Amino acid sequence: DLAKRRLFCQGAEVHLTRGEYLLLRTLAIHRGEIVNRRQLIQAVWGASVVSHGSLDTLVNGLREKLNLQREGLISTARGSGYTLVEDSELRKVSAQ
Repeated sequence: DLAKRRLFCQGAEVHLTRGEYLLLRTLAIHRGEIVNRRQLIQAVWGASVVSHGSLDTLVNGLREKLNLQREGLISTARGSGYTLVEDSELRKVSAQ
């Protein structure tokens, strides 16, 4: 529930840091689209200078918190950024 800044995964509420929430919110708004690293860094940290490694660490922490496989719900677009996969794509990943 983006409006209430609450996330439920498999029926349980998942507590996110501010950065994790902003990252997931940005990906959700652009669901199914590749969001480049620059856009994600801007959304999470604003004008601060942040390395791509910090973004990768945040993404990996969010994946871990949501108990996702490496390329599950949040997919890496190598060299570009990340995408929150569409529901139909997620079902394909789950079926494999």
